[in-house]
Amino acid sequence: MKIPLRFHQYSRWSFLWLVLAITFSPFHKAHAYLDPGTGSYAVQIVVGVVFGAAYTLRTVSRRVIGWFGKKPRKDSEIDG
Repeated sequence: MKIPLRFHQYSRWSFLWLVLAITFSPFHKAHAYLDPGTGSYAVQIVVGVVFGAAYTLRTVSRRVIGWFGKKPRKDSEIDG
C-alpha cells in the first residue's frame, strides 16, 4: 500500500529546489566586490567544515563501535 506524501513535505522539497535553481542560475549578473578578506573567510569555512565532519565521524564511529564492542564485566562474573 502506497502512503501519499503530505502536502507540507512536498512543498518543502519544491521550495528547496526552487531556491537552489534561482541561486545557481546563470541568468543574473552579480555586481559585487570581493575584498581580500573574502578568500580568507572562504578558507576558514572550508577548514571548519572539514574538521567538523572529521569530529562528527569520529564521535559517531566510536558510538557504533561501542554498541558492538566488548561489554565490561560485572564484579560477580569475575569472582565466579
